[in-house]
Amino acid sequence: MVSLLLWQRKASAFGISRILQVLVLAYIPRSIL
Repeated sequence: MVSLLLWQRKASAFGISRILQVLVLAYIPRSIL
């Protein structure tokens, strides 16, 4: 049960970092232009 919570937290952190990465990749070309 505890490991499941830890996995869920890790998965949510990974999802947040991936969303941030997508936002950065979408924002950088716009700032360059």
